[in-house]
Parts: sequence; C-alpha cells; structure tokens
Amino acid sequence: TFPHRNTIIAGLSIGTVVVEAGSQSGALNTAFHAGNYGRYIFAVPNSIYSKKSIGCHELIRDGAILVRNAQDVLSDCNITIETGIQKAITIGLQPLYGNEEIVCNLIPKDVGISAEELSMKLDNIESAELNSILLNLEMNDYITVDNFGKYIRLYGNY
Repeated sequence: TFPHRNTIIAGLSIGTVVVEAGSQSGALNTAFHAGNYGRYIFAVPNSIYSKKSIGCHELIRDGAILVRNAQDVLSDCNITIETGIQKAITIGLQPLYGNEEIVCNLIPKDVGISAEELSMKLDNIESAELNSILLNLEMNDYITVDNFGKYIRLYGNY
C-alpha cells in the first residue's frame, strides 16, 4: 500500500523533501508523483559514498531544489513564519504584571533555563502555577523552549 499512500501524500503536499533515497526508494516514488502534480521537489545532498544518497543526487541532477536547511524550503514555497520578535513589532505585546513579569524577567535571552532552575529562584510560586505561567508566556510569544526543554526569553525586559 506504500505506493498508493505516497501518491496521496504527494498530492496533498506543497512539496516533497527527500532526505535519503536509494536508487529504488519509495521516496523517489513520492517525488515522481509530486512532480506529476506540479509540486516542489527538494533533495538534501549527502555523502557521495552512501548508497542511500544516490536517489537524492539523481533528483538534484534532474532539477530538484537543493536543500541546505529548513529556510531553503520555506523560502522556495513562499512561506514565512512570524517569530515572536516580529509579532511583538507588528502587533505589540501586552504588558506583563505580577508573577508573569517576575518569571519572564528571570528567563535569560541567550542561555536556556529549566523550570526546576526557575522554581529554585522563586520562593513564593508553586510548581503548578509556574508551569501555567511558563505555558502562558510561551503561547503569547514572550519565551520559547529550546531543544533541551529550557526556556529562553525572546526579547527585552518587561
């Protein structure tokens, strides 16, 4: 059922990114269908010595868009993602008050801090309230979470 699934995926997608593909890979099948549907075809170059790179290199040779990073895909598909900083500039941030302001100001801009580290700095805020505040700050684009689960302030003091 994979070939049928690949056909459907190719039709529903804006484009197909092939990261690894041998010479007879199902990913090449998906890319083929994407091309027939007029969708973008992207390929990530890999080692010339790997058998799992053959398909990507063939796609690039045949005109697929070479991908170096996620921004390459977003740019070619004309997709923009508004960052917290851009959002703050375009729509303005609501001021923070009370414990939200205290927590936000404890979060560094350059190095992440864990919820446990924040909790140790805050005597008067329970863990449940802290987690609620962190979620609120993240949802409103004041902070973000890095790959290690640590919180980083997106901009300025509040």
